[in-house]
Amino acid sequence: MKVLVVEHDAGVSLVVMSILREWNMEARLAHTVQEALDALKEQEPDLLIVAMQLPDLSGVEWVRRLHATERYRRILVLMLADKADKEALFAATNAGINHMVAKPFEPDELRRKLHVLYQEHRRQTV
Repeated sequence: MKVLVVEHDAGVSLVVMSILREWNMEARLAHTVQEALDALKEQEPDLLIVAMQLPDLSGVEWVRRLHATERYRRILVLMLADKADKEALFAATNAGINHMVAKPFEPDELRRKLHVLYQEHRRQTV
């Protein structure tokens, strides 16, 4: 499974990337939306892991724009939320985000969400 992580926080990025490597997933890291767009041009991922707040654009807004295009509509998305409130959850759901994990998170919580998304990916590709 190919994963693009879009996260500006070095500590969070380190944890996420190490978990993805544990699972032998092909993972790339971008710190900004612009870096993520450049990475998407090179290789389309099966899953995006996106921070809710990014330096150049809200993660929710970026995913909404990305999913508005036919090419990227089917990419699964896990949002790393700064807070898990009802408003954020509503905005994320409307943007096409499949799952959310509130930061700070326990690595096992991220692993559980990744397992669910991996199963969803397998169903899509069958």
